[in-house]
Amino acid sequence: MRKAFTLIEILVVMAMMSFLMMMIAPAGLKIIDSIENFLETKEDEKSFQKIQVDAFISATDINSSSEPIMKKFNVESISLKGIIHKRQEILDED
Repeated sequence: MRKAFTLIEILVVMAMMSFLMMMIAPAGLKIIDSIENFLETKEDEKSFQKIQVDAFISATDINSSSEPIMKKFNVESISLKGIIHKRQEILDED
């Protein structure tokens, strides 16, 4: 009756485990990188949305506090749609 594994059996099992780890590790690292890239993209999108909201709030604050200036330039109001339209006009000119 056997009571223990031999040294060769243990070394063979360790070699098979290391081979499997060598095959699996690159796929695991690739998955981890794709998750990190996804999270960075989401953080960038949230940051960009915050900047858009801040810009819109600033534009509406300017709109409410600068009525004499706006009358001088014959502008009724500042809106996000107007800002986007003006941006598109500038891009079309280039």
